[in-house]
Amino acid sequence: MTEDKAKATDMPGTGQKVLGHKVGAKVADLLSEIEKEPVPDRLMTLALELQKALHDKLK
Repeated sequence: MTEDKAKATDMPGTGQKVLGHKVGAKVADLLSEIEKEPVPDRLMTLALELQKALHDKLK
């Protein structure tokens, strides 16, 4: 068992919070990159909706 897995199993409920934080940070980074490119408004709206849905699911 790796150290990360051991931490997640030693402290119930923390694994999903860590995963949620990592996913949220990565999505925010990707959205920042998307915002630098010329993309249709609808695509940006969908990307923001995806970020919100992921955030809500991982709460």
